[in-house]
Amino acid sequence: MERKHRMPGHWWPLAVLLLAGPAWSQTGPEGTLVPRPVDDYRNATQQQLARCSDAFRRSTRRLWLTRAGRDYQGCISQARAETDAKLASAARVVRKADAQRALLAYHAAFLTALGGIAPRPDEIAEGYEQRQSLLLHLMSHAWSRYELVE
Repeated sequence: MERKHRMPGHWWPLAVLLLAGPAWSQTGPEGTLVPRPVDDYRNATQQQLARCSDAFRRSTRRLWLTRAGRDYQGCISQARAETDAKLASAARVVRKADAQRALLAYHAAFLTALGGIAPRPDEIAEGYEQRQSLLLHLMSHAWSRYELVE
């Protein structure tokens, strides 16, 4: 008796995802997949925020004015330059005015979080952690608003 193989009834969502995948990315040199400009921008903001947070953690409050503190400031400048360039690319592909405004609001939340990495002079550790959590929440909320209007 010959056995027939049948795909389970829930195969179609996977097929849709596999077929639609190329629409989510562009093809780069040698057929490599390149993220869309908006995705590339968001990834850059998250990576730069993590990188500069790490740079600050390596510099303690006592070393703030030393080389480590200058490294942190350099990280902030580099993060702003990179994400500003990626924002410009992302903004060119966003067509809806509401989505463009939401993207700019996300960028403002990112810049606030980036500038808020350093603790305030009189800030206690618990207050610092709460403020960092709030800034990350505001970024996440701003991105959700962008996704809703996109």
